[in-house]
Parts: sequence; structure tokens; C-alpha cells
Amino acid sequence: MGPYFVVTHAATGTDGHYIRRLFADLVDAVGLRLAARNGPVGVLSGPRRVPAEADTTITPEVFATPVLIAIYTPEFLRSPHACGEWSIFWQRQLTNEQITGNKRSALLGLRWAPIDPVPAEVEQTVVRMDLGSALGDTIRHSGGQEPYPGLVRGLVDQIVTAAAPDRLVPAMSPDSAAQFTPRWVAAASPELLPSAPKKPGRASGATRVGLVVAAGAAEEQPPQRRDRQYYGADSAGWQPFLPGVETTALALAYRSIYDLDIGDVVAFPFDEGIVEQVRAAAETNRIVLVVVDPWVSRIDVYRQLLTWLGQQDLRNSTVAACLLVVNPTDVETSRHEAELLAGITEHLSLRRRAAAGRVDRFAVPTPQQLDAGLAEAVVGAQNALLRRRRLPADVDSGPVAARERASWITTPDHPWRPRLRRPVDDDMERR
Repeated sequence: MGPYFVVTHAATGTDGHYIRRLFADLVDAVGLRLAARNGPVGVLSGPRRVPAEADTTITPEVFATPVLIAIYTPEFLRSPHACGEWSIFWQRQLTNEQITGNKRSALLGLRWAPIDPVPAEVEQTVVRMDLGSALGDTIRHSGGQEPYPGLVRGLVDQIVTAAAPDRLVPAMSPDSAAQFTPRWVAAASPELLPSAPKKPGRASGATRVGLVVAAGAAEEQPPQRRDRQYYGADSAGWQPFLPGVETTALALAYRSIYDLDIGDVVAFPFDEGIVEQVRAAAETNRIVLVVVDPWVSRIDVYRQLLTWLGQQDLRNSTVAACLLVVNPTDVETSRHEAELLAGITEHLSLRRRAAAGRVDRFAVPTPQQLDAGLAEAVVGAQNALLRRRRLPADVDSGPVAARERASWITTPDHPWRPRLRRPVDDDMERR
């Protein structure tokens, strides 16, 4: 049998990391209690896209899992993905109660952060464990001490009880679930669920940014790299962390690019087809960024990608940056970094120095430098694209060139981010 439970959430960044930690601890504890040896003990269902409001996927295990644990955050209430999974399980419980008269409490809600107000159905599922209104803060600050272990034990008790053969909530097929209306519509009730402030839209002219994180799966790493305090708990979340922070480089990169308010971000999977995907992206003027983990396991694929990058004319290419996440505090990691950095320098440095506006920052030891490098790369590539599109019109100067000079502004200042230039909205719309 399995999985015994599904954890659904819509959190990213640091919160997503702590939720993965909670999930891993639940898997370990439930596996021991139920002596589970075959099949997965639990499934983690988080957002596949960033921001979470853009994700509509439903994890298949939700249709049959005995227990659903929902992590309530403001993003959860705005996420179609989370709303759909919550509603499917809620309907499974309701249908079972209507048929059998037995009320099951297998939908366990946890307030990760204070949310006020919330739909009545959501409030009814909140698990009361005397942990206050901000469970996320409790987990972050407990350091593995009480009350965190008590929370895990309490959830495990409820999972084991709900997963008993005589208490299972009947499964529901996807076709049956499609007949029911979600209990709340994500972000559809402003007076009840105020949405996050939205940035000015530019649907017709948004720049597309492709992000490659060259890393490896958990099972491909040596034992010293498998501590989930530094890396994701499963293969899908196995991305490099930077020293001193508990957020993956992928999440930091997403946030940095999104904060620029330039365009949408798509993450490319790092596999045998990555070179072809990056080539196709560059041909359609997608800005491409590459973030490299020193312990990248697919070294053959990495070398193919690096060779292709080195063949590009960086003055005209939208391949904006290749950044290596470094950790000078670890000797073994530093050895890998030195080898990879030498390869990046050999392939890219001479061309990059001849390419105005390109990033010459390969090693990034801190999240601030990663943010600055990505910001500089994206803005520089975006400006280069606009200059290239304007070139025929700018040859004879005149009013067009004057308008072009007037269209550049600097990005908002941050303590660690350099002053950069980017186009205003009007230029973004003029394709």
C-alpha cells in the first residue's frame, strides 16, 4: 500500500525548503510506524511553476491517498493547484460521509503563516496543536527541539489512524472529480481572499527567460552531499544551496529575475536534450541563464553545453550568463569548483570580454552576488535585444535615436545590486 499521505502546498523559496524538511521527517516516522517497505510512504505536491498562481496541475495520488496534509499560506489560497487538490480530497470525505454516515478527519490543515480571513471550510480543517498561528516560524526557530518533534509525532498519529484499513476514505476517479466545483476559486473573491499586488502586465511584449540549473539527482551524489539541510529531499528538488542560506539557487534565481519585472521564466531540465533546448531558445530570442552546481553529475552533458556556449557570438547571442555557485568553506567542493571554473573561463572569458554588456562574474559565493549577476545579465541582454531590433531605424539618428536614448532607466537600487539600465514599458510593448 502507498502512499499513506500527500502533503500539498504552494510555497517556494525558504518556506518550500522547510516544508520539504517537514515532509521528509514525516516520511521517516510513518515508514517506521507502519514498517513500510514497498512503494512510497508519502508524496510531496508543491507548485510546478513560479509563481504558484500559474500552476493548475493535480498530483494523481490525491485521488486515492488516505490522508491529505494541506499547508496553509497566503499563496495556497491563491493557487489553482492547491485549491484543486484540497477540493478533491474534501469532496472525497463529504461523499463518504453522505453514503456511510461516518465522518472522517483525514484532511489535516496546518497554518504555516497567519492568514486572515480564510474560507470557512479551510478553517474547519486546521489541526489544533497549540503551536500558535505561525507554524513556519515555529519550525524555523525550534532548531529540531520541541515543539517541532511533538508536531511530527502528532501528525504521524493522525496519519496512522486515518490510514487504517477500516477507516480509509474511498478513492475518486479524475472523471468523477471533474464534476465537482472547487470549494473556493483561487483569487476569485477579493473581499475574502485579497490577491498579492500584481505587477504591470505586458502580455504582448514580455521577455522570455530560460533558466538552466546544471546539478544532479540525489542518488548521483556522494554521501556527504545528501544532507537535506543543504540540498532538496528528493530528486526533483535537488538543487544547489548557497553557503549561509537555506534557499536553493533555483529559487533565488527565480526571485531575482521575477523582481526585475521583465518577463516570464522557464526552467529547462538538465538532461541529454539540454543543448538542443537552449539552441532553440536562443533562436527565438529567449534570454538564457546557466547556473552551475560544482557537483554537477552529468559532466558529459555539462561539457556539451559549455562547448556550445563557447561557440556562440556573445555580442549577438541571448545566452546572457554562465554562473558557478561556489562554496569556499568546503575543501572538496572547492576542488570541483576550480576545475569547472577553469572550463568556463577557457570557453567563455575571451569572447565575453569582447562582448559589451555581458557578465564577467563566473563564481558566485553569496546569494547577493548571484542576484547581482543574474540581474546584470538579464537587463544587459534585454537592452542588447532592443538595440538590435532598433538598429536599422537608428542608423540615421534623428528623432528615433533621441527617443531610444530617453527610453532607458535604471533598475531599483539594492545594497548589493549594481545600477542597471532597462527599457520602460513602452519599449517592451514595441516589438
